Amino acid sequence: MYSSLLTRTFNQHLFYGGCIAICGFIFIPLSYAQQINVQNTYSRCSEAQTQQLVNKIKSISPQQKDMRYPSFESCINLDQNRQLIAMSQPTHIPSGYADYNLDLYLIDNTSEKILNHYHYPMEITSEIGQYENLQFDIHRFSTDKATPVIGLALTYRHLGRIDIKIREIKLFKLNNHQMQLVLDKFMTNYSGSERPSMCENNKQIETQILLHPLKQNSHGLADIQLTEKTERITLDEKNCSTERIVKKQRHIMKFDGKTYHFKHLKFLDVGI
Repeated sequence: MYSSLLTRTFNQHLFYGGCIAICGFIFIPLSYAQQINVQNTYSRCSEAQTQQLVNKIKSISPQQKDMRYPSFESCINLDQNRQLIAMSQPTHIPSGYADYNLDLYLIDNTSEKILNHYHYPMEITSEIGQYENLQFDIHRFSTDKATPVIGLALTYRHLGRIDIKIREIKLFKLNNHQMQLVLDKFMTNYSGSERPSMCENNKQIETQILLHPLKQNSHGLADIQLTEKTERITLDEKNCSTERIVKKQRHIMKFDGKTYHFKHLKFLDVGI
């Protein structure tokens, strides 16, 4: 039952979303590591800057929220003149966990004027676990500085006999102050572990996907190379011995003018 749950969860959410959380064992191509420098990353807003923007936005467009659950905010500096802030607030509680909304605001940091507001059209739910946080990825997903592509990562967690943690990403294209969602619910990180009753060790799975924009482009946005790595620890419960299995592969994800397509790609299985 647990294996089918994980497989179904993975199939529904894999690759619902993309950037990369870099862990110690993930394979990072040297060429990519060399390109992660000051010019290819954004800076995060300070806590004081973020809170000031949150207060400003709430004063302009106040929203009702359920005070029993936390709100989440994240902010980055796009350049010297503009900041981008994401705000996610609880809306209602259908089954134990709150549903959340999601809004992005492009801000002129001199005048604090809202240049554009994007409202995510769906609720952020906790179908795969409790929604824990959101944070902008500081890496650039476009090779064209005139048309930046920004990554916003969401994390979820489920605790039980099978512990699951998922990180998924949404990509937004920014063009002339207009925001367009070009990749949704793409899973970049998945970790799962099952705790047996007989052994100290447990079955584990760790999957991570690195997104790297290429020079080649499709319909004006860079093709994105996906470097996937899965590390699985299997368990023989008869003698409590474990085996570590590592698999790696790469894919290319292309933009079709509206969105990045990935469902046709054959990703590695993450079922325990």
